[in-house]
Amino acid sequence: MALYNPKEGEEYDAELTFYMFGDFKLQLATNERYDITHIENYSYAITGKMIDSETIAVGFPISSEWLADYSYLVGQYVTCKLDRLEVNFL
Repeated sequence: MALYNPKEGEEYDAELTFYMFGDFKLQLATNERYDITHIENYSYAITGKMIDSETIAVGFPISSEWLADYSYLVGQYVTCKLDRLEVNFL
């Protein structure tokens, strides 16, 4: 396993996923925009376009199996709070 020391301005191949430790609520966004906002610790609020039944684009794709129940929102702008956002370097 390679260790990374990311540097600002550099590009890296990575996969972003999220985890929930309680209830997950995905809802339609009031604006068509891409946004990711740090809340505290590892939690974030995200807004973006649901591009398939497992992925939301927020300027880059974030995937999770938690999205599967919301496949009827594919193509719509959505928003939700994530308990933990994880980056896996490829």
